[in-house]
Amino acid sequence: MQTLNDLLEAAAKKLGTDEKPISESRLGDELGAYKQKLYDWKNGRGQPDTYAVWRLAEILKMNPLEVSAIIEAERAKSDERRSFWEDQVKRFRSSIQAVLLGLGLLMAYGTLPHSEAKAALITNGYQTVTPNKQMFIMSSRVPG
Repeated sequence: MQTLNDLLEAAAKKLGTDEKPISESRLGDELGAYKQKLYDWKNGRGQPDTYAVWRLAEILKMNPLEVSAIIEAERAKSDERRSFWEDQVKRFRSSIQAVLLGLGLLMAYGTLPHSEAKAALITNGYQTVTPNKQMFIMSSRVPG
């Protein structure tokens, strides 16, 4: 399971160059927090506010809810709550994988033209961009 430290390290690398991640001070600026706040977060004394979570998600091209669930799982005081948040992360990841698989299958075998399926796969941070055409994804679930 990823941790907040893993996410912060990944963000520093993503914003830096291939050879060198950005400094903690600059990462703090990017997340709207002082360097001391980053130090506190890394050492389990507090956690990022909503703005910092969303900025971190934007930098890492993740859904902010997934980032939030990762942080909550790490900070959970009971096994029950930790398990709950870890399950949320797993559910989120499996639903994203299912959507990507479905779009890939549509592109390979379905009736959705390649260019439109490709456009549907383009992501902008946590927001998926889709073409202005109808796209049907079938489900075996029967409404009830």
